[in-house]
Amino acid sequence: MNKGPRRMNPKPIRILVADDERTLSFFLQKSLEADDASYCVETSHSGAEALVKIVRTPFDLVIADLRMPGLDGLRLVKHARDLNSATQAILMTAYGSDGAEAAAKEMGVEYITKPFAMEDMKRLVRKAMRAQGKERERC
Repeated sequence: MNKGPRRMNPKPIRILVADDERTLSFFLQKSLEADDASYCVETSHSGAEALVKIVRTPFDLVIADLRMPGLDGLRLVKHARDLNSATQAILMTAYGSDGAEAAAKEMGVEYITKPFAMEDMKRLVRKAMRAQGKERERC
C-alpha cells in the first residue's frame, strides 16, 4: 500500500551566531528559536571559537559579525563553506562600508548593518533557508 510520496527525514536547522558582543548573540539565539521551533541556534564569541564548532559539526547557516578579534566574519564564512559548500551566511557589521558589502555579495553572502530590526534579520534567515531548500523539524 502506497501512502504517497516519501519524504526525506527532515532535520532541525542548525544556526551558528558568531559575535563578540555576548548580549547580541544571546538575543539573536533566543529570538530566532522563539520565531521557529526548527531553529537550533548555538553561539560563539570569537571567530576562532566559531571555527572549532564548524569543524566539529556542519551548520546550515552562519550569522557572523564582520569584525571579530582573530578571525573575522568573512574568513569564518570562507572556512565554513570550504567544509560544507551548502552553508548559507549572513554578515553583520556596525562598520558598514561599500568594500565589505561588495566582498560579501561576491561570496553570495547576505549583509546587514547594526543596529538592525529583528524582523529584518528573521527575513534574511528565512531567505537563506529557502535558498538551501531545507525541510524542517522541531529542534
